[in-house]
Amino acid sequence: MAKLELTIPVMRVFGSPGGVKTASEIVPKKRILYPELFDFQRCRQHEYSGATKRSVFMPFARISLLRGKSPEYVRMLADRVHQALVEAFEVPLDDRFQAIHQHERDELVFDQHYLGGPRSDNYVLVCITAGRMRSTKVKQSFYRHLTNLLSESPGVPPEDVMVVINTTQADEWSFGSGKSIVAEE
Repeated sequence: MAKLELTIPVMRVFGSPGGVKTASEIVPKKRILYPELFDFQRCRQHEYSGATKRSVFMPFARISLLRGKSPEYVRMLADRVHQALVEAFEVPLDDRFQAIHQHERDELVFDQHYLGGPRSDNYVLVCITAGRMRSTKVKQSFYRHLTNLLSESPGVPPEDVMVVINTTQADEWSFGSGKSIVAEE
């Protein structure tokens, strides 16, 4: 069966100081090669109300910490990051992609007092690469929820949790076999 190709405008959501505003900007039209994975309803919305369908907007999480924690601690850390993504970052439950990096002391360098410290050897850096933008409100809710969950279990102090979120476009992802979800021009 041949793949159906659709042409749709790609939507972007922009924030502004003093409050979140939404707007759509029509960018060059892209042909989507895997429309069964693409959530067109979300693309038409200016505000995203939650993740109920699978979409190409799943995030990828990189979790960095100092080496020496137990496997149970690392597993709980990864589980809590995913739980926060599902509950506060509009991610479907089964969209879980994570890489956990445990570093030697001289390989994970961080300022113990910069904006929010003091940080300890329990420092955790969570880098989220997302396939669509979220509002400032959603991101702030995610930060709070994540630090609360990690504080409860596995016991990471909130001042030791740093989060960085990057957003990418659909044509910057390949989910396998060297194929993009966006057709080549």
